[in-house]
Amino acid sequence: MCSMWVRRVGRRIGLSTARRLKARGRTSTRVGTSGSVPVAGSRTSLGISIRIEGLDRTIKNLEDLKKSLPDKVDKKLQMAVFELEGEIKATAPVRTGRYRAAWVSTKLGKLKYAISNNVEYAKYLIYGTSKMPVKHDVRGIVERWRGRIKRMLKTIK
Repeated sequence: MCSMWVRRVGRRIGLSTARRLKARGRTSTRVGTSGSVPVAGSRTSLGISIRIEGLDRTIKNLEDLKKSLPDKVDKKLQMAVFELEGEIKATAPVRTGRYRAAWVSTKLGKLKYAISNNVEYAKYLIYGTSKMPVKHDVRGIVERWRGRIKRMLKTIK
Protein backbone atom coordinates (compact mmCIF):
# COMPACT_ATOMS: atom_id res chain seq x y z
CA MET A 1 0.00 0.00 0.00
CA CYS A 2 1.39 3.38 -0.96
CA SER A 3 1.07 6.03 1.71
CA MET A 4 1.86 9.73 1.80
CA TRP A 5 2.57 12.41 4.33
CA VAL A 6 0.72 15.66 4.58
CA ARG A 7 3.11 18.34 5.73
CA ARG A 8 0.49 20.48 7.47
CA VAL A 9 -1.04 17.68 9.48
CA GLY A 10 2.07 15.52 9.78
CA ARG A 11 0.27 12.18 9.82
CA ARG A 12 0.16 9.24 7.46
CA ILE A 13 -2.87 9.09 5.14
CA GLY A 14 -4.07 6.73 2.44
CA LEU A 15 -3.48 7.18 -1.28
CA SER A 16 -7.06 8.21 -2.06
CA THR A 17 -7.02 10.95 0.59
CA ALA A 18 -3.70 12.17 -0.75
CA ARG A 19 -5.15 12.37 -4.28
CA ARG A 20 -8.08 14.41 -3.01
CA LEU A 21 -5.76 16.80 -1.17
CA LYS A 22 -3.61 17.09 -4.27
CA ALA A 23 -6.67 17.89 -6.37
CA ARG A 24 -7.58 20.67 -3.93
CA GLY A 25 -4.06 22.12 -4.19
CA ARG A 26 -2.89 21.25 -0.68
CA THR A 27 0.77 20.51 -0.16
CA SER A 28 1.87 16.97 0.38
CA THR A 29 5.12 15.13 -0.11
CA ARG A 30 5.86 11.57 -1.10
CA VAL A 31 8.05 9.66 1.30
CA GLY A 32 10.56 7.31 -0.25
CA THR A 33 13.73 5.61 0.85
CA SER A 34 15.83 8.59 -0.19
CA GLY A 35 13.82 11.16 1.78
CA SER A 36 11.03 13.58 0.98
CA VAL A 37 10.32 14.54 -2.62
CA PRO A 38 7.75 17.24 -3.50
CA VAL A 39 4.67 15.89 -5.27
CA ALA A 40 4.31 17.14 -8.84
CA GLY A 41 1.74 19.88 -9.19
CA SER A 42 2.12 21.20 -5.66
CA ARG A 43 1.10 24.85 -5.55
CA THR A 44 3.07 25.88 -2.50
CA SER A 45 6.70 26.84 -2.77
CA LEU A 46 9.16 26.80 0.07
CA GLY A 47 10.98 30.14 0.43
CA ILE A 48 14.20 30.26 2.42
CA SER A 49 16.24 33.37 2.94
CA ILE A 50 19.62 33.30 4.65
CA ARG A 51 21.25 36.50 5.78
CA ILE A 52 24.91 36.44 6.74
CA GLU A 53 26.29 39.61 8.26
CA GLY A 54 30.00 40.37 8.43
CA LEU A 55 30.99 37.92 5.71
CA ASP A 56 33.09 40.52 3.86
CA ARG A 57 35.00 41.34 7.04
CA THR A 58 35.59 37.64 7.76
CA ILE A 59 36.89 37.02 4.23
CA LYS A 60 39.23 40.01 4.53
CA ASN A 61 40.54 38.76 7.89
CA LEU A 62 41.18 35.31 6.41
CA GLU A 63 43.06 36.82 3.46
CA ASP A 64 45.18 38.93 5.84
CA LEU A 65 45.91 35.84 7.91
CA LYS A 66 46.86 33.92 4.77
CA LYS A 67 49.40 36.63 3.91
CA SER A 68 50.87 37.09 7.40
CA LEU A 69 50.90 33.49 8.67
CA PRO A 70 53.98 32.26 6.75
CA ASP A 71 55.99 35.24 8.05
CA LYS A 72 54.89 34.56 11.63
CA VAL A 73 55.72 30.87 11.29
CA ASP A 74 59.12 31.71 9.79
CA LYS A 75 59.97 34.05 12.70
CA LYS A 76 59.00 31.43 15.29
CA LEU A 77 60.95 28.76 13.42
CA GLN A 78 64.00 31.02 13.23
CA MET A 79 63.84 31.61 16.99
CA ALA A 80 63.56 27.86 17.60
CA VAL A 81 66.54 27.15 15.32
CA PHE A 82 68.70 29.70 17.16
CA GLU A 83 67.75 28.17 20.52
CA LEU A 84 68.45 24.67 19.20
CA GLU A 85 71.83 25.80 17.89
CA GLY A 86 72.60 27.24 21.33
CA GLU A 87 71.75 23.95 23.04
CA ILE A 88 73.88 22.00 20.56
CA LYS A 89 76.82 24.34 21.22
CA ALA A 90 76.30 24.19 24.99
CA THR A 91 76.42 20.39 25.04
CA ALA A 92 79.32 20.04 22.60
CA PRO A 93 82.51 18.44 23.96
CA VAL A 94 85.39 20.91 24.17
CA ARG A 95 89.09 20.26 23.83
CA THR A 96 90.24 23.06 21.58
CA GLY A 97 86.82 24.71 21.07
CA ARG A 98 87.01 24.37 17.29
CA TYR A 99 84.11 21.87 17.10
CA ARG A 100 81.84 24.00 19.30
CA ALA A 101 82.61 27.22 17.43
CA ALA A 102 81.96 25.64 14.01
CA TRP A 103 78.21 25.12 14.58
CA VAL A 104 76.22 27.50 12.35
CA SER A 105 72.58 27.82 11.36
CA THR A 106 71.68 28.75 7.79
CA LYS A 107 68.39 29.75 6.22
CA LEU A 108 67.87 27.60 3.12
CA GLY A 109 64.56 29.10 2.01
CA LYS A 110 61.09 29.92 3.20
CA LEU A 111 60.51 27.84 6.35
CA LYS A 112 63.74 25.84 5.80
CA TYR A 113 66.79 26.01 8.06
CA ALA A 114 69.93 23.93 8.48
CA ILE A 115 72.26 23.61 11.45
CA SER A 116 75.63 22.29 10.40
CA ASN A 117 79.24 21.85 11.39
CA ASN A 118 82.03 21.72 8.81
CA VAL A 119 84.81 20.43 11.06
CA GLU A 120 86.27 17.29 9.48
CA TYR A 121 86.00 15.19 12.66
CA ALA A 122 82.39 16.23 13.49
CA LYS A 123 80.93 13.05 12.01
CA TYR A 124 83.01 10.92 14.40
CA LEU A 125 81.81 12.89 17.43
CA ILE A 126 78.15 12.79 16.30
CA TYR A 127 77.87 9.23 14.96
CA GLY A 128 80.83 7.47 16.58
CA THR A 129 82.65 4.54 15.01
CA SER A 130 82.80 0.82 15.65
CA LYS A 131 85.53 1.44 18.26
CA MET A 132 84.52 4.91 19.50
CA PRO A 133 81.17 5.72 21.11
CA VAL A 134 79.09 8.79 20.30
CA LYS A 135 80.59 11.83 22.02
CA HIS A 136 77.91 14.38 21.15
CA ASP A 137 74.30 13.19 20.78
CA VAL A 138 73.06 15.83 18.31
CA ARG A 139 70.35 13.50 16.97
CA GLY A 140 68.90 13.09 20.47
CA ILE A 141 68.87 16.86 21.03
CA VAL A 142 67.12 17.45 17.69
CA GLU A 143 64.57 14.72 18.48
CA ARG A 144 63.76 16.34 21.84
CA TRP A 145 63.38 19.71 20.14
CA ARG A 146 60.79 18.45 17.62
CA GLY A 147 58.04 18.50 20.24
CA ARG A 148 59.12 21.93 21.48
CA ILE A 149 59.06 23.37 17.97
CA LYS A 150 55.59 21.94 17.33
CA ARG A 151 54.32 23.51 20.57
CA MET A 152 55.93 26.84 19.64
CA LEU A 153 54.25 26.82 16.24
CA LYS A 154 50.85 26.06 17.80
CA THR A 155 51.04 29.29 19.82
CA ILE A 156 51.07 31.45 16.68
CA LYS A 157 48.10 33.80 16.51
